[in-house]
Amino acid sequence: MLSKRELKILRSLRQKKFRNEHGKFLVEGEKLVQEAIESDFEVEAVYHGQSQTPPTPSSFAVQEVSQKELSQISSMKNPPGIMALVKFPDKSFKISSDKILAVEGINDPGNLGTILRIADWFGIETVLCSEETVDEFNPKVIQSSMGSIFRTRLARVDLTEKIEKLKAKGYSIVGAEMSGKKLDRDTIPQKAVLVMGSESHGISPEIQKLLDFSVTIEKRGGAESLNVAVATGIILSYWV
Repeated sequence: MLSKRELKILRSLRQKKFRNEHGKFLVEGEKLVQEAIESDFEVEAVYHGQSQTPPTPSSFAVQEVSQKELSQISSMKNPPGIMALVKFPDKSFKISSDKILAVEGINDPGNLGTILRIADWFGIETVLCSEETVDEFNPKVIQSSMGSIFRTRLARVDLTEKIEKLKAKGYSIVGAEMSGKKLDRDTIPQKAVLVMGSESHGISPEIQKLLDFSVTIEKRGGAESLNVAVATGIILSYWV
C-alpha cells in the first residue's frame, strides 16, 4: 500500500511542472516498463497489481499496489497492471553523429512520440527539440514512442543557438518546407541537421535564416499537407 505522500507525488507526475520538480516520470504497461529496465535510464521503483507478475528487482524497488491505487496514479483510461518510476536521464551529452534530427514547435505529444519511434527505426541517434516543443516525458509521448524514447538521445535546447554552433562545425542545415527542392536519394548531405517545423507554423524565421536549403516531398494528389511525423519518416527513408 502506498503512503498518502507517495500517492500524491506519483499522481502529480501527470503534470510537466511536477515532473521537472522531481526529475522523474512514469512509464505504464509491461512492454514499456521492460524497455525502461533494459535501458540506460535509472528505474527507481516498479508498481504492479496483484495479477501482474513483477520483474525481478535489481537496483530498484518492487511494490504491489491495489487496482484503485493504479487507477489513481495512471494517466490512462484503462490503467495497465504495471508501472515504473524512472529518473530523468543526464541530458548533457556530446553530439558525435553526422545525422541529426531537429524538431521545432511540435505541440502534439502523439506526433513527437511517433517522430522518436521513426528516428529510432532509421538509426537516428540524436534528436534536438526546441524549448517550446511538447515535453518529451508527457505520458502520451512515451506511449506513442513505443519505447524508442529509451534508445534515442534527446536534448531540449535553444534551437537557434545550437544550430548556429553545428553549422560552424560543418553541418549542413536542411529544412523541410513546401517550397523546397525535390527530395531525392542524394539531396541531403551525409553530415547534416534535418529541421522539421510544426504543421501549423512551419519553421520559424530565425531558423529559416540558418538553412542552407530546404527539401520537399513530391506531391501527386490533392492533400493539402502531410502529418509532420509521416513527413519525417518519408524524408529519413531517402536520407539514411
